[in-house]
Amino acid sequence: HKEVDRISLCEPHPKVWSLDTAGLHFPKLGPMCVVQHRPFEGVPKTCTLVHDVDQWFAVIYCEIEPLTLAARAEPIVALDRGLVLLVADSDGKKIENPRHLNHALVRLAKAQRVFSRRKKGSKNREKAKIRVAKLYRTVRRQRNHILHEISTAYAKSHGTVVVEKLNVRGMTAGGGAYKTGLNRSILDAGWGRLVEMLRYKLAWSGGTLVEVPAAYSSQT
Repeated sequence: HKEVDRISLCEPHPKVWSLDTAGLHFPKLGPMCVVQHRPFEGVPKTCTLVHDVDQWFAVIYCEIEPLTLAARAEPIVALDRGLVLLVADSDGKKIENPRHLNHALVRLAKAQRVFSRRKKGSKNREKAKIRVAKLYRTVRRQRNHILHEISTAYAKSHGTVVVEKLNVRGMTAGGGAYKTGLNRSILDAGWGRLVEMLRYKLAWSGGTLVEVPAAYSSQT
């Protein structure tokens, strides 16, 4: 399996859970020590405990008043997403694709072979399974990190970002050895995730994301 099953416990009622100097108080679990990464912004509403491989996270959603931002349309930039270059823009900037998954394939293959050789139901098999999941988690975090950096930079420097409208799910459907490798590369590039990040970050800063038909958009 690519991931160890992720478990989540959600408490949608803000009066039932709390976070104070004694820790996080969650129904039926009592106080738990936590590392708070940053102070709250707005009013805390929902708390979800998420188990990710061998780590636990408390995800807290807060309600904030919408900011009144002056709309800004300029400057405008168009982005072309690819596999060799993750992004090439109309200003001439090019960002190489780090190919995090490709770089991890040798370690993943070795970890998966170890997992397949372990006896079913044994502790060693469970350890090997966690090892595989942790490698995938590292790749996922590396990918998200570079996508956050790119999307934040464009949201801060431009008022309008234009991207081609791609059906990534449709593009990665189908099989075959070559197609499987291509699908893996497309998913590893995180094309869809980049657009999601651009959309909400531009909205926060008063900018706009514009999607245009993909046909001939790279040449244009």
